[in-house]
Amino acid sequence: MTARIGAFCFGGAGVSLSVGRGLSLSESDRKRSEEEEREEAYQKTRRKAISRVVSALKDERALKVQRLLQKELTPQTMGHIADLIQDDIGGVMRDLASGNQLTRFYRSINHPDVFGEQARHIISQQEPPPMPMSMDEARAFIRDLAARWLEDKAGLPPSV
Repeated sequence: MTARIGAFCFGGAGVSLSVGRGLSLSESDRKRSEEEEREEAYQKTRRKAISRVVSALKDERALKVQRLLQKELTPQTMGHIADLIQDDIGGVMRDLASGNQLTRFYRSINHPDVFGEQARHIISQQEPPPMPMSMDEARAFIRDLAARWLEDKAGLPPSV
């Protein structure tokens, strides 16, 4: 991390700006910062591992969700993941994601106007969502939803 100190020099007919040498963190501060970053990454990885193992031991659906997450995340696969979570927690699913996001997700993965032949339904009587999720956005959404659910299944407190 570098901090710069600037100074205005008034002289002659104009104004000029000179920038002083950059100040950097001390070696001990830099090491402490790097160690904190490593510890944070370790704790994140540890939390993920605990949520995966403990949730799989507690519930077969958690193991199925983990297996599905390892496959290509198509609209069909993403729908299966959401269905397994819904089957487990029902309306509480709205505690893991907003109702609007869930509706937008389901309407996007189900509608042929959004995902064409990959959509879960080849024909739809419903209008496509006004702001459909892209494939990347739907994948990120289902990964996040599954991660939150797996953490909850493992009995971990919500992550910050």
